[in-house]
Amino acid sequence: MVVCNLGSVSVQVLNIVENVPSYISGAPLLQIIDNERLFIESYTGQTIGSTAIAEKFVPALVDLSCSRVLTLMEVQGTDASSISLGDLSINKGKASATMGAGEYFNLSGMEKLKRLGKISNFYKVNG
Repeated sequence: MVVCNLGSVSVQVLNIVENVPSYISGAPLLQIIDNERLFIESYTGQTIGSTAIAEKFVPALVDLSCSRVLTLMEVQGTDASSISLGDLSINKGKASATMGAGEYFNLSGMEKLKRLGKISNFYKVNG
């Protein structure tokens, strides 16, 4: 089983999202990814380390981290008339390109999380 760490996920995010501002890249990006890791951990009920992230969690973590980065870029006013993220290209319409791409990655990440499922604990109550 292949494992990743926060740094390798960061590289994937920077390869997908172009022109990430310096106020997000580096240590802030690692913190963003770690926060998304904690979200996935609480969502699935499984323990996910920051230095040994199992392969099955990486696609959702990358998408949710891309979504968060794009949302922060939007909040800080980073925008363009169009944005390209790998094969995905979005032209500005009613909403900004970064916001549209952020919503796409959020939906994609949540779908991947749903496929992973949740761990449910059941207890038998004697009575």
